[in-house]
Amino acid sequence: MDACEADLKRTRKELHSQEHLKYKLGTELDNLDVLAEDYDDGYEAVQLKIDEVYDRIEILEERIRNLKKRMEAYVSGS
Repeated sequence: MDACEADLKRTRKELHSQEHLKYKLGTELDNLDVLAEDYDDGYEAVQLKIDEVYDRIEILEERIRNLKKRMEAYVSGS
């Protein structure tokens, strides 16, 4: 049970970190100069990073759900 709680805590920290990164990348995207010659390349690069972050967030959220289910099963089984 303690291992699950520790894993849940670590996963929540990582989720928070990824949410913060998503916010920072969104700000970076908003601050791109639309008149710059390399705007499209810059936009694509940042958008790829954002997509990767969303994928990691989805994985972390699923992991949190699974850990919570495991902890609930442990409590109800005790």
